[in-house]
Amino acid sequence: MYSKLLLCRLLSLGTLLLILAHTGYAQQQVIYNQYLQNPYYVNPAFAGADGITEFVLIAREQWIGYKERPRTYSLNFQTNLFDNPVLGTPLESKSVRRGSSARTRAEILRNASMGLAGTLINDVNGRVRRTGIQVGYAYQILAGDWMLAGGVGMSFMQYKVNVLPTDLFDVRVDDPLIAAGKPIKGYTPDFNIGFAFSNGRFWGGISANSLLQNALQFGTYNEAYTYRQLRQLYLLGGYKFELRRGVIFEPSTIVTINGRAQWTADINFKIEGENKYWGSLGYRTFSDITVSGGVRYNRLTFGYAFSYTVAGPEVIGKYGTHELLVGFRVAPRKLGK
Repeated sequence: MYSKLLLCRLLSLGTLLLILAHTGYAQQQVIYNQYLQNPYYVNPAFAGADGITEFVLIAREQWIGYKERPRTYSLNFQTNLFDNPVLGTPLESKSVRRGSSARTRAEILRNASMGLAGTLINDVNGRVRRTGIQVGYAYQILAGDWMLAGGVGMSFMQYKVNVLPTDLFDVRVDDPLIAAGKPIKGYTPDFNIGFAFSNGRFWGGISANSLLQNALQFGTYNEAYTYRQLRQLYLLGGYKFELRRGVIFEPSTIVTINGRAQWTADINFKIEGENKYWGSLGYRTFSDITVSGGVRYNRLTFGYAFSYTVAGPEVIGKYGTHELLVGFRVAPRKLGK
C-alpha cells in the first residue's frame, strides 16, 4: 500500500515538473539519454557510489540527417578509492543495518568511502567544438540507512569556433578576426558541486555546473555580446520498486534549470531484470520520446538509446538521435562492509 501511494506521488511530481518545464528550454550542456549509467557526469557526488571501477564509452549522434547536427563522444571513468562502497546492493536487506542510528561518530566515519570519476569529452554543435576533461571527487558516509554524499568537480575545456563572415548578424561589419577565416579558440576552466543521497531504494541529488559562468569572445567587435555559459542546476532522483524477485521497476527524472530560470525535464521509466537486462521509455520536454535498452555480460555493458523528436522542424527529427554505450568493468562490484 505504501509503495503504491509513493508511486502515485512520484508520478504526480513528475507531471508537475513537466508542466513547469514548459516555461522555457534550458539545455546548454550535453544530457545523455542513458544518464542513469553515468550520473556522476552531472553530479560528482555519485562518483564511485556503486563500488564499480569502470570505463564507459558513449557516442551520441543527434538529429541524424541535419548537416550541422550536435555530436558528442565521451570516455567516462569511475572508481571507489576505499574499495568500500557504503551504498551496498540496490535492494540490500535492512537487517544488515539495524541499529545503525545508534552508531557513534567514529563508527559512522569508519563506514565512509571516496569516489573518483573522470570524463574526456569531444562535443560538436554546429560551428562550435568543445574538447576537454572533467574530473570529480566524492565523499560518502553511511548515516543510519542512508548514504549521504558530497562531491566537487573541475573541468578544463577548449572551445574552437569556425565562424564565417556570412554568419555575422551584420555582414557589413569588417571583423578582421573572422575575415581571416581561421578557427577562433578559447580556453575555460570551471567547477561544479553536488550532493546526493540514497537508501538503496530511493535516491536523489542536486548539483550545479558552470559555476564560473565563463565568457568567450569569438570576434573583435562583439565584446558586448560575448558568449557566456549559464550556470546549470540539476535535480535528479528516482525510486526502485521490486515487482518480483530480481525484477526492478524504476521511475526517475532529471530537471535542468539554467541561470535564466528556464526549465527542461526528462521523465524515464525503466525495468531491469537480474541486474543484467534493462529497457526504458522516456520523454524530454519540448523535444524527444526515447526508447533504450541494454545488457551486461560478464564485465561488459552494452546500451543503446533512440530518440525521436516530436517538436521542432521536421528536418531535425526525421531520422532521430542515436546513442551507443559500451562499458568495461575493470573489477567486479564489491558490497559495502
